[in-house]
Amino acid sequence: MSNEDILLITASGKYECKVVNPNSNCPFDTTPSVLEYDCGVGIENNYDYTQNLFWSIFPNPASETLAIKFTKNNIQDQIQIYNAMGHLVKVKEASELAIINISALPAGVYFIRLKTINNQH
Repeated sequence: MSNEDILLITASGKYECKVVNPNSNCPFDTTPSVLEYDCGVGIENNYDYTQNLFWSIFPNPASETLAIKFTKNNIQDQIQIYNAMGHLVKVKEASELAIINISALPAGVYFIRLKTINNQH
């Protein structure tokens, strides 16, 4: 990793980031994310990160089962799990609360793709 891959945030504001690995077999690109960073000191933060969530994934980390709960009528069509090499390792049809058995997957980092007819997240 070179120094240009590291961003040290020292001021409050909004930052856009996109994760791309051109050497990966990952079949999809990440969507740019806008991050809002508050450099203020204290325990009070008025931004509610949960208000814009359309799904929640728990527990994280997980070893036996993974639960994905969809909110705000944002039920997905399919859940796909990819390993760090970009290989599809698990597919499950989505429901309002999807419970996925991951006990057969080796420990590691995985990526989840949520698919609808029109969108992918």
